[in-house]
Amino acid sequence: MASNTKQAKNSSADRISNLPDSLVILILSLLPFNLAVQTSLLSKRWRPLYLSLSNLRFSDSNGNKSGPQFIDSVDRFLVHRENNLDVKELGLNCAGDYDHTRVDMWISQALDHNVKCMSLEFRFNTGLYKLIPDMYTYERFEVLRFKWQILVHIPDDFYFSSLKVLEFCYVTFSSYECVKEILLECPVLEDLVIKKCRWLSGHRLTVCGSELRNLTLKCNEWSHGQKRIKIVLDTPELETLKITDSTLADIYVKDPLENIITAHISVGVVRMQMRDSLFELLDNIYDVECLTLTDKAVGALDGVSDYDLPIFHNLVKLVLRVDNWSCWELLPNILASSPNLESLLLPWGVDLAQTSEQYVCGLWRQPTVVPECLSSHLQTIEFGSFSGTEDEFLLAEYLLLYGKALRKQQSVPEDKSAATPEEL
Repeated sequence: MASNTKQAKNSSADRISNLPDSLVILILSLLPFNLAVQTSLLSKRWRPLYLSLSNLRFSDSNGNKSGPQFIDSVDRFLVHRENNLDVKELGLNCAGDYDHTRVDMWISQALDHNVKCMSLEFRFNTGLYKLIPDMYTYERFEVLRFKWQILVHIPDDFYFSSLKVLEFCYVTFSSYECVKEILLECPVLEDLVIKKCRWLSGHRLTVCGSELRNLTLKCNEWSHGQKRIKIVLDTPELETLKITDSTLADIYVKDPLENIITAHISVGVVRMQMRDSLFELLDNIYDVECLTLTDKAVGALDGVSDYDLPIFHNLVKLVLRVDNWSCWELLPNILASSPNLESLLLPWGVDLAQTSEQYVCGLWRQPTVVPECLSSHLQTIEFGSFSGTEDEFLLAEYLLLYGKALRKQQSVPEDKSAATPEEL
């Protein structure tokens, strides 16, 4: 009797093991991949279950596992996988000495098992990895992410009919122009990231897509031959734009972005040829609701008297990221151009403590007309830092005096590392 009671108690304590395989595998799929694999050590009952996982993520990011053990582990899931077991997601993060043909085989096996999402991150000592031709004609992809030492080229035949998310980070393109060729074959693409990539030729980067909703574009590599590039945005349905350019590119927007909700702009230096690109962007996002301008953009706009800012009728949140100099001339203008603004954030403050004396004294000039947003809509103002200079006090006094709708005056602790804009 005691023995039967003990067995019943143990059985009750391990209810998960008594579940059907399909439910246990579903639970394992919710765990981080490495933890799910470790459950094979629990008992004989658990040992084979992890091999049926559909979300596979293999990481040898430091190149320490590129020996037989890591290769055998990947082979066990892909090469020797049962034919009736699909792979929903494959993530490969590898560094060090790898045989590219072995990687080709892994990717081919994932394609054979109907993979939908693939993330490839390679830092090979053996040079750039060239994507296998079968990837370009595989139409089940919904998500593709490429990072580091991968060469993106254009084959004769390719089409991504189901692709919704596409990311390129630090990869190498055969040319700027091939980006347009790729995007034209992605008819339902919604999210696109192009970040800090290299370009072997060309000078025209065209981002297009009739269904594209979210775009992150960060360019900091010069084109082949140091030729100044042109960036064209043909994205009529775009809702979120994050753009950073350090190449002095000419930026052209084909049509106004009438559906834009959020924009993060880091374009422009104090050079006349870059201001035109910044003006082009602002003139085409006048419907934006949340706008962030970095110190690069603010620096190009501040003090420009011959450019009239568009009226941002829908703008309710404005973030100005400025450093040791301030946006004294721009601030009144942009407040006047944002009649319905509700929130103003200065995460780096308006710190003049480190600025040379010629810029410290007498910078603030009170506007002759109080901006409409300040007298009727502006509810929140946040300073990331406050050094206590005379101009800072004058600004604070002005905002408090005329901020009739203010509900909250907040000064957050200074932490410039935390306030640094997230890399795009």
